[in-house]
Amino acid sequence: MLLAHHPALHDAFDWWSSVWIPASVGIASLLIAAAALISSRRAVKIANDSEKARRVDMVRSIAREDARLVARWVELKDMRGRVDRVESARFEAAIAMASSIVPGAAGLWELTEFETENRDSYLRGGQIPKRIAIRDRSQRTRQRIRSWAADPEGSVQQIDADLALKRADENSYLNPPAAT
Repeated sequence: MLLAHHPALHDAFDWWSSVWIPASVGIASLLIAAAALISSRRAVKIANDSEKARRVDMVRSIAREDARLVARWVELKDMRGRVDRVESARFEAAIAMASSIVPGAAGLWELTEFETENRDSYLRGGQIPKRIAIRDRSQRTRQRIRSWAADPEGSVQQIDADLALKRADENSYLNPPAAT
């Protein structure tokens, strides 16, 4: 009898071809699928993190541009520039802040507009010289604009607190204890 036709070898071949080979291919397929699933989840996480970072960069970029417009208006207003240039800058800043998607933009504009328009109002008589009070208010306005431009999300809480104080008592807002 030839070796190829031996019944023991034929049974072993049938056993390998019908059980072990399909089982090993199935296990290998499961391992590959698990690796693909893990890789896919990691890729999705990386993509989400990347998208979040891109959005943060976009918001900060918009905030810097909006802050530049507001700072330009404040600067022109402080220099007592030509009325048409001041009003044009105010209009540009107001439009930018009203349509801004950046958190805190509306609040920042409300505070900045109030402070700038009332720079020499509500002065406490005799406590500090008028020019120092006006300088301190101007510095506070500019610092708030810079802080917001650098970190809009982080500035929202302080802007909201300042807005609440301004709405409750304008005099206390314009004359904080630290400035006196």
